[in-house]
Amino acid sequence: MPKVCLYPRCFNRQKTNSTVTFHQLPRDPEVLQLWLSAMSINDVESPSLRSRDVRVCSEHFSDEDYRTPTRGQQKSKLLKSFAVPFTFVDPGRLIEVFQVEVPVTTIVKVEVPVTTIVKLEDQEAVVILEKTPISEDSLSELFSGSRMKLDMKNDIYSTYQLQPPAHLNKIKTTVVCPATEKHVKKYQSQEIFLVKETEEDYNNITLPYIQQQSFSIQWVFNILEKKAEADRIVFEDPDSQLGFVLLPDFKWDQKQNDNLYLIAIAHQRGIKSLRDLTPKHVPLLKNILKKGEETIMQRYGLPAWKLRVYIHYQPSYYHLHVHFTALEYDAPGCDVTRAHLIQNVIQNLQLYPQYYKTQTLSFTSREDDGLLSKFKDAGRL
Repeated sequence: MPKVCLYPRCFNRQKTNSTVTFHQLPRDPEVLQLWLSAMSINDVESPSLRSRDVRVCSEHFSDEDYRTPTRGQQKSKLLKSFAVPFTFVDPGRLIEVFQVEVPVTTIVKVEVPVTTIVKLEDQEAVVILEKTPISEDSLSELFSGSRMKLDMKNDIYSTYQLQPPAHLNKIKTTVVCPATEKHVKKYQSQEIFLVKETEEDYNNITLPYIQQQSFSIQWVFNILEKKAEADRIVFEDPDSQLGFVLLPDFKWDQKQNDNLYLIAIAHQRGIKSLRDLTPKHVPLLKNILKKGEETIMQRYGLPAWKLRVYIHYQPSYYHLHVHFTALEYDAPGCDVTRAHLIQNVIQNLQLYPQYYKTQTLSFTSREDDGLLSKFKDAGRL
């Protein structure tokens, strides 16, 4: 009698010359229970389990479940001792669950990107791999079209390895090539230091360092002058003193608002960082805040109270720009060691005009940062 697959809704039968292999149920009681749980079979005493013709076919195992092929074999037919079939998911049941009239809360966690240094056509390159966030619109298809493998089950708690359809399992890949030494150092893992910069430190260490380095911000001017990325601008106030352009940050794929991230770049030149801000810049900051929030509400439907709006210190480039991110998104650099909420900046300038020129400002710096080296040389660390 031909061997048949026990897996739910699988109609495979053993055939001659078939690439599908069939595996006996394990003898180990604990492993057997994992197999049965994965297949949603609760009756261990079921007569069907006693049949000598019952098997589970290879379509319900991953390549990782098989032993390393021996020489001459393309694929091993022997399972590892701890192999467990994919978990059976009833699509109808999952769709039914998502149709109940109960609010569904979705928490999107964006993992930290993985960065590696590679060679592309004999040139050094930085490659950043980042899983794209899950959107609520894809949840039904994600559950009904995925394969699940049980890792662990304990009372009401269980963990699975979920293998979604390919089009829901994309990896955003950013390539910097050719990568300069500065690019490579920027993305390498580095020890972090907290620097407490006084007014004297800024005038004697930081400002001379910025002036000596002559950091190029021509790419910023290209955006402001519409020589580059003009199609990405979602709003512009063209006023030379109060105006700015608003465009999505490259960290945001614009497919959902959970990780919304936009940058407002001021038209006014000469404002390198927080240290240059005085009360005369308050109208500019208020204009960026007000019109930025209005634009995001009109275009993306996210109200002001769901936004985090801030300025970095130290900034990644020395031209005034403001970050707009979704409040629930733990964006890189949104912590207190670098981000200064724009509303607090406005209030500080109104209460004390010389606030950012005189106050000690703390920031984090990587061990390979040239500015950190200057602080060390000056005996400030």
